[in-house]
Amino acid sequence: MKRFLIILALLLPAACRKTPPTPTPVTPPGPVVVDGVAPESGGLLKATLDGGLAPLSFTKTISNICVGAVYQSGKELPDLFFQCPTGVSSGNGIASCLGLNLCEFEGFTDNGCPVYSAPVPVTAPWDQSTTAVKIMKIGNDVIAFYVTASKIRTAVYDSASRSFGTQWSGNTIALSGLPRDPMGFDIIPGSGNSAELIVICSDTDSYKPSMDDVSESYYDSAGIFRGQMYYSLVYRITLNLSTWKQVGSATQLGGGSKVILAPTGIAGFKGGVSSGYICLNKFGVLKYIPSGNTSDCNYLQDVTGTELVNPFVSSNVLSIRSASGADTPSFVVSGEGAPRYFKATGALDSYGSPVFDGPMDIVMKNGDLYAGSLPVPTVADWDDDGVLDIVTGNSEGRLLFFKNYGSNAAPAFGMAEALRSNGVEICFRAGYYEVQGPFEAAWGYLCPVVFDWDGDGLNDIVFSGNEGKFEFMRNEGSKGSPKLGARQGIFLDGLELYGMWRVRPAVARVGDRVLIAMMDSEDALHLYEKAGNNSVKDLGRLTLQNGNPIYGHRATASSTLGERGREKLEFVDWDGDGDLDLLVGTPLQASVPDPAKGLPWSRSTRGLQTLLLQNTGNNSAMKFAYPVQFLFRGLDFHIGTHANGPTACMLGETSGNLPNLLVSGEGGKFFYFDRADLTTITLW
Repeated sequence: MKRFLIILALLLPAACRKTPPTPTPVTPPGPVVVDGVAPESGGLLKATLDGGLAPLSFTKTISNICVGAVYQSGKELPDLFFQCPTGVSSGNGIASCLGLNLCEFEGFTDNGCPVYSAPVPVTAPWDQSTTAVKIMKIGNDVIAFYVTASKIRTAVYDSASRSFGTQWSGNTIALSGLPRDPMGFDIIPGSGNSAELIVICSDTDSYKPSMDDVSESYYDSAGIFRGQMYYSLVYRITLNLSTWKQVGSATQLGGGSKVILAPTGIAGFKGGVSSGYICLNKFGVLKYIPSGNTSDCNYLQDVTGTELVNPFVSSNVLSIRSASGADTPSFVVSGEGAPRYFKATGALDSYGSPVFDGPMDIVMKNGDLYAGSLPVPTVADWDDDGVLDIVTGNSEGRLLFFKNYGSNAAPAFGMAEALRSNGVEICFRAGYYEVQGPFEAAWGYLCPVVFDWDGDGLNDIVFSGNEGKFEFMRNEGSKGSPKLGARQGIFLDGLELYGMWRVRPAVARVGDRVLIAMMDSEDALHLYEKAGNNSVKDLGRLTLQNGNPIYGHRATASSTLGERGREKLEFVDWDGDGDLDLLVGTPLQASVPDPAKGLPWSRSTRGLQTLLLQNTGNNSAMKFAYPVQFLFRGLDFHIGTHANGPTACMLGETSGNLPNLLVSGEGGKFFYFDRADLTTITLW
């Protein structure tokens, strides 16, 4: 077993660092100025170009699972049901998509992307946090199947009230022969009253190692994961929908337990050139099991023979059968990130598996700007055209560019453009050795700052992420034509500059000096000065005006290292006095500046907040006042638990050359606040 883990440790990082394919974008117009939209204080930044086309997205949720596809008369693609299991509240009146939602098919864009309506809430009897749901049409009824306690229950959809309020006849099927509760399932209707139930579950109860101390690692002294590598178990069960019973015993598929590492979902296919099952895992791997063979399990391929990889993380899969059921089904992958459509080609590869095109964006009109989960934005004139754009990282490890075709006061943003490093699309991920274990290998948590690091007048990118080290990418292009080179390390006396993970560094130029602040290994704010393009010197910890260090989290932040770090830092002259203040975006466990009595933890409203530490010294000798927390029109603004990304900006109406505030929500959208609507509160 140890030998297997060592081999996996060598192989998995390369696989995880491979950049997944990019979804088909909706191409915005050329570089012409268009009428924009003045941002609404307390609201979300809107997409403006091409009728506001944006990726189909959900407000104040992180994960959005497509659980149902139902055709309506005359429609080429079905309407889709999405279950949003995790959401956050805020006091600004923007409705959350937590729970079940319906998106109706409206057509295609000029380049073939499916267009769906904005999500509409649907009432459902099951727990809104569950994802073990499948919705389909059986006869004249739209039926929801949902799993609770190893039993399948059902409910019937009433389109007039948009609710699943009535339980179907038969009500419940008790399942037997499964070693564990399902992680995912699909139901494939057969002839008469017969149906096929496909279940995927884990082959272990727990994969995490035991933790005895907050600083203990998931890895041993050799760097090998101490937990259990878990695979999927896949079972097929025949159901009788007349007697509402399981028929016979469960049959295990896929040649034993090792079907796919870290499973997240399964979808059944029936009809066309092939019938079988698609399995998906956390890393975006897609495998196919032919229904007539219980041993083969092959990787899916596209028309070029390249392995299909879901471009986003922690997702699920749903087959989209044709209206007639005669063709090979296409499928939708959804989860953390916007949903993607993989279209069936009707062909088979050399292994007998169906071939698909994709992934392709599923879009909506009049949408909000969407940057993937846990975005970390910087507002800057990236392309040197005189107006401010948005450059943002996200949890996938990508770097995205939202070009502003309007003005600063009334911006006009379109779809995101993926930026490249040394000619390769950026998707920076830690791979096997990730703070929270190798099963988080597909997250990157890229935290960028747009800043002229080398002083040549061009915007570079300084960044960190889930590896906890601080790096930069030099702009090797020219004014108006940025081009990022390869990532380069920043070193302290020859060692890579490391700190807590998922921290956006604060970077600023003070005269001839460049300063960079981050969170050190003891979770305290630490200041360095650039000594060369690839090196810094240590200036020690940043302190309060009383000389005390500034810590980031409460003392008992978590049983693992992963809860610490995560702050998003930014130097900005917020009050216009000429000295750099410090913005801090906080995660759930934050307690700034004191582990026992800091903000926002010690207040009744916790979670993602934006703090301001005013510089009571000067730029040469920084000292900071105790932090204050921003309120919007006198109220807390809670937009998540994982992490947020505040950035000062000159978007919208400004006064006295003082900035407004843009804050990213963990669900992928951007909240805008006019500084006139911001008040502060503190504990001191």
